[in-house]
Amino acid sequence: MTEVLEQQWLGNKTSRNPQDTIVSRFERQVAAVPDELAIVTDENSLTYRALDQKASRIAAALASLPSQRDQPITLFIKDEAARVTAMLGALKANRIFIPVAPDAPQKWMIQVIDDSGTAQIVVDSSTRSIAELAATGRATVMEVEQLARSFEPLVADQASPDDTAYVVYTSGSTGRPKGVANSHRRLMRSSDVRNRLAGVGRGDRYANLRSSGVASWIRNCLSPLLSGACLFPFDLARHGLQELAPWLIAQKITYVSFSSPLLRTWLTLLHDDLRFPTLRFVGTTDERLYAEDVIRVSRHLEGDWRIGHNYASAECGTIAGQVFTPSRLPGAGIVAVGRPVDGVEVCLKDETGALVQPGEIGEIVVRSRFLADRYWNNPGLTAKVFQTDPVDSAIRIYRTGDLGRWRSDGTLEHVGRKGRRIRLRGYNVEPFQVECELKCQPGVTDAVVLLHDGTLGQEPCLVGYVVAPPDTSSSAIRRGLAERLPAYMVPSQIIVLDSFPIASSGKIDRKALPPPYRKETRLTAVHPPSDDREHQLLEIWQEVLKIPKIGIDDDFFELGGTSLQALMLFARIEAQLGYSLSPTTIVQAPTVARLAEFIRATTGIAASQSLVPLRASGNGFPLFLVHNRYCFVMYYRHLLGDLESDRPVFGLQPLPLDGKHRIPRTIESMAVDYVTEIRRVQPHGPYFIAGHSFGGLVSFEIAQQLVRQGEHVSFLGLIDTGLRGTPVEEWSRMSAAKRLSRRAYGFFRKLRWIRNALLMRQLDLRIRLGLSIPYEHRPTCYDRLCVRASRDYVPKPYPGHITMFSAVGNSGRQRANWEPLARGGLTVLEVPAGHDDMVLPPRCKLLAEHFDARLDAAVRGE
Repeated sequence: MTEVLEQQWLGNKTSRNPQDTIVSRFERQVAAVPDELAIVTDENSLTYRALDQKASRIAAALASLPSQRDQPITLFIKDEAARVTAMLGALKANRIFIPVAPDAPQKWMIQVIDDSGTAQIVVDSSTRSIAELAATGRATVMEVEQLARSFEPLVADQASPDDTAYVVYTSGSTGRPKGVANSHRRLMRSSDVRNRLAGVGRGDRYANLRSSGVASWIRNCLSPLLSGACLFPFDLARHGLQELAPWLIAQKITYVSFSSPLLRTWLTLLHDDLRFPTLRFVGTTDERLYAEDVIRVSRHLEGDWRIGHNYASAECGTIAGQVFTPSRLPGAGIVAVGRPVDGVEVCLKDETGALVQPGEIGEIVVRSRFLADRYWNNPGLTAKVFQTDPVDSAIRIYRTGDLGRWRSDGTLEHVGRKGRRIRLRGYNVEPFQVECELKCQPGVTDAVVLLHDGTLGQEPCLVGYVVAPPDTSSSAIRRGLAERLPAYMVPSQIIVLDSFPIASSGKIDRKALPPPYRKETRLTAVHPPSDDREHQLLEIWQEVLKIPKIGIDDDFFELGGTSLQALMLFARIEAQLGYSLSPTTIVQAPTVARLAEFIRATTGIAASQSLVPLRASGNGFPLFLVHNRYCFVMYYRHLLGDLESDRPVFGLQPLPLDGKHRIPRTIESMAVDYVTEIRRVQPHGPYFIAGHSFGGLVSFEIAQQLVRQGEHVSFLGLIDTGLRGTPVEEWSRMSAAKRLSRRAYGFFRKLRWIRNALLMRQLDLRIRLGLSIPYEHRPTCYDRLCVRASRDYVPKPYPGHITMFSAVGNSGRQRANWEPLARGGLTVLEVPAGHDDMVLPPRCKLLAEHFDARLDAAVRGE
C-alpha cells in the first residue's frame, strides 16, 4: 500500500518539524538583537526590546480576562504597530486571536463574532464605534493602548507547538465567513519555508503590503520578526499605489511581496529608468504570473536580485514555490508556481478521483503534516475537506479546489479555481486560456474573463476585462482574439480599465468589476445601407439583435451580440438570402458592410468550402492541416502564430451540413475528397500534411492515398493521434483505481448519451435524408460522424516517415502503437502539455518549436 501511495505524490515529505512556538522564536530574536529596529511605521518605530515589553503588558491584560482560551480574541485595530503588538501579546498569553481588517464592514464583524464565539474585541480609537455596534453586548470591546498601560509585563505562557495560534476568516465561495484555525507549528513551518525561499535574515527591511484580515498579513508580519529583520508596513489604502516606489527607495526596503495582479498594476506606474538600488527580493503569490511580469520587474532591480513566485492557501500555507535570478529567467507564457516545498506532497486528480496524466489539468491535492488544524466551530466541513492519510495518521490530505498541471520539468502550473470553468451554449471555456490570449494583445497588461448571466432578456455572455491605455480599441482586441481563438471563446464585450479593483486579500475583486453594457444611445451617426444586399443583412441583424437602430459599420459584438445570436444570424441569412456561410465568418466580418463585402467577394467564385486558407501566401510548399473531430480548423491559428516558417498553410474541413452536399462517413472517403482539394492547389508533391488528434488519422490516410498515386510526402505530422487498442489490452494496462474511475465515468457518459439519444437519432435521420442541420447542432453531428469513422478505420503500414508530436507522458504508448506502421521510420517528440493544451496558448509555442525543426528537416531531406 505504501509503495502505491508513493507513486501518486510529487514533493518532499522530509521536513524540519519545528518544536518552537512563535513566542519562543521571537524571544530568541529579542535576546539576540534587542536594540535593532523591529517595526517602523509612519507614526513610530519600536526596537525588538520595546516591542517585546509592550506585547508582554498586553499579554498580562489578556491573561487576566475571565474568558476561556478556546474563546478567541478579535483584533480590530487600524494602527499597524499596535496591531502587531496586540498579536504578539495574544500569542504570549497563549490566547487564540482573529485578525480583522480595519475597514471591514459592520455586517462582516457581526458574522465573525457569531461564528467564532469571540469573547473580546481589541480596538483602537478609529475602530471602536464599529466594534461596539457589531458586538451588541455579546463581546467586550477594549482599547489596545489601555491594555498596554494597565499591567506589568507577563512572562509568556508556555504554549505547545500544536496549540491553535490564530483563526483567519475567509469568505469562501458562498460569501459566508469561515474560520481557518492554525497552530504554532504550522505557522512556524510556513515562516521557515518562506524565509528560506527569500533568504530573509537580520539586516533585511521587509515591506508588508497586505491587509490585516488575511493569512498573508500574519505570515508577512512574522517572517521578519522571527528572523531578526525589520518590518515596514505600508498602507496601500491610505497612501495609494503611486507612492509605493518612492517609499521603497526612501526606506531602503530589501524585500517586498505582491499579489500578481497588484504587481502588474504597479509596474504600469513605473518609469523605464527607475531603479531600486537596495531591493533584492520581490515576491509574488496568489494569482497567475507571466514571464513578461518577471522580466519587467528585473529591469528595475540592481545587483544580485531574486524574484520569487509561490502558491499558498489559508488551509495549507505555502504549497509550491520557485525563485528566478539574473542567470535564471522563466520561459515565455505563464510562470509555474514551482516545485512542492519542504514538507508538502502534491498530486492532481480528475473529477472521479483518478490521477491525471502529466500535462493534463486536474485538481491540486495536498498531502502534509502541516495543514490547518480545522475549520473553526465547523466539524462537518472539516471532516468533508480534510482527509486523514491511510498510512500515517499524523498526515492529512486536502483538496484545494484549484486546478493545475505538471510540466515536464517537474514544476507545477496553477491554472485557476476549479469552479471557473465556464459552460456556455454547449461549449467548455477555460477562462485562463482566453486571459492568456488577451495578455498577448498590444497594450494589455492584465486580463480577466467572466461569464455574465443574462439580465433584462439578454443572453449569458463572456466578458473580457483588460488593463490597458485609455485609447486602446476594444474592437482591435476582439479582432486579435478572433485570429487565435475559436468564435465561442471570443468575449462578446471587451471592457478596458485603468486598473483592476483589488480586494483586501490582494486578489482581483471580481465582484467590483463593472457589468457589461448594451448601447442604449449612440454617440456617432448611423450609416445607412448603400445597396439591397446591405439592406437585407441590416434587417436580419435588427431582427436577431432586437436593436432598431443599427448602422452598417456597427460591430456585431460591441452591440452585445453573442455566439448563439451569431448562429441565428447565419441561419436567417441562409434561409432568406440563400448564402451558406460558416458562423465563424462573423469574427472576420463583424459589421454589415464587411459581411456584405465578404459575400460579394465569394459569390460566383469556384472557391472550395473544404479548403480554408489559414495563410494564403508564403515561401515554399504549403502545409495542409486537417480538422479535429469537431471539424474546426480555425484553432490552428494558435500554432501558426508561433511558427517561424512562413510557408502557405491551408486547413481542411468537411463540407457544411446544409443538405446540399454529400458528407463522407469514413476516413477513407474523407481522405479522397481532401486529396482532390489538395491537388487542386498543389498538383504534385512534395507534400506537407499534419493533423491533430482525429485529424492525424485522416492525415495518415491522405498520405497513403497520395503515395499510391505516385506522389512524394515529405512530411507527415501526427499531433498526439491515438490508435484504438482492443478493450482487453487497454483494460489490462489500467490500475484498479483507474478501472473504477473509468467505470464511473462511463456510467455518467451513458446517462448523458441516453439523454441525448433522441436528438441524435433525429439529426442522423436529417443527414441521411439530405436535410440541413441547424447551426447549433452541427459540431455535435460532426463529432458523431468522426467518432464512428475512427472506430471503423483500420490503418495499414505506411511506406514513409511519420513524425509524432506526443502529449507529455504519452510518448511510449505512441511509439508502441505507430512504430509497426511507420515503415520509413518514426520520430516521437514529446511536448510538455496535455492532449488539447498542446495546440492552444500558451503551450502551442512549444509545439511550434518542434514543428519548425521537423519541417526544416523535411525540407533538407533528413
